[in-house]
Amino acid sequence: MDIELIDLIARTRPTIVEILKNRGYDVSVYENESPADIVTLAAKPSNLQMTGSRAEGGPAPMEECVVLYWVENAVRLKVEGELKKILDPSTNPDTSFDPAKTEVVIVLAEPFHEVFHLHAAKMWGRYKARVSFFNIKQLVTNPIKHVYVPPHRKLTEDEIAHAMVTWNVRSKSEFSRLLYHVDIQARVLGLVPGDVVEIRRPSPTTGEYVLYRVCTIS
Repeated sequence: MDIELIDLIARTRPTIVEILKNRGYDVSVYENESPADIVTLAAKPSNLQMTGSRAEGGPAPMEECVVLYWVENAVRLKVEGELKKILDPSTNPDTSFDPAKTEVVIVLAEPFHEVFHLHAAKMWGRYKARVSFFNIKQLVTNPIKHVYVPPHRKLTEDEIAHAMVTWNVRSKSEFSRLLYHVDIQARVLGLVPGDVVEIRRPSPTTGEYVLYRVCTIS
């Protein structure tokens, strides 16, 4: 593994920890990793794997979240087979993850491609598997904290019901759409179809206005 990639891994680990904490997972074991620790782990990329369990009382949708580093080789042309290996117990019973219990974040070193959106959606449709792909350079800083990005917050089911009553919305489909996996904010928050986010934008007249968007496949 070249030094530039190791540097990117070291710089992005805090962002990944922050994203997983925001999703509601306990990843405290990774919070004090030093660059020297990363260099040691990077000698064998499988050692970079991170696992966060649902924090007590947290909003995490699954029992755990696993971060995998697919950084040694390009996987764009074989991504479906690679996903099947980790999500289909009949293919790899000893190394696969149960989609009903585990969501998966995959970090890539290769240039990002539309095929990753396609297969994330396909895995959701086939297994109800929560899979998020990120090019490692997208994680040097947290995309949800960009200065031009208004605050996004995933709503609970009770909050969704309240928003629908407040705004006289009969169906989630009446909200504006946020495309599953395609929208970087949906990916960072770990949204799946049917989830609703609250977005607070600055307003020159009222100071702030609130809108809601629902995550959809298309």
